[in-house]
Amino acid sequence: PICYSFCTLLSLNKNIIMFAKSILQLVIATMLVASCMGEKEKSAREIRCGTDTDCVTVKDKAQGGQLLVDGLDLSDVVNGHTIATVEERLPSWFGPGRPLRFEFKGEVLDPEIPLAKYGIKLADDIIMTKVGDEL
Repeated sequence: PICYSFCTLLSLNKNIIMFAKSILQLVIATMLVASCMGEKEKSAREIRCGTDTDCVTVKDKAQGGQLLVDGLDLSDVVNGHTIATVEERLPSWFGPGRPLRFEFKGEVLDPEIPLAKYGIKLADDIIMTKVGDEL
């Protein structure tokens, strides 16, 4: 009877070990499939802007702050977003006070001209100052 109990216990432990091994293999296989199929490659927009839309970084030259403005169309040189669109999206607390002036690579931006016409691309920096302050 003692040998029988010991052999039964040993057999039971062996079954538990086999069951645990099967569960572990299933978990590993599921994790492998999820990691291969679940994660898509991020686009340049997602990496630079955090979203799947175009963005620019507005830098406040006087106070040193910066703010990312996304949801822009930087590809259309005729009907794309302008600096007026960017200014509308800036919160009132950001910047040196209104009215504002914006510059890209030394050129003052006209509120009527699309950003794409200036050659502004994804995540480019636009410098912001208060009208009347030196750039």
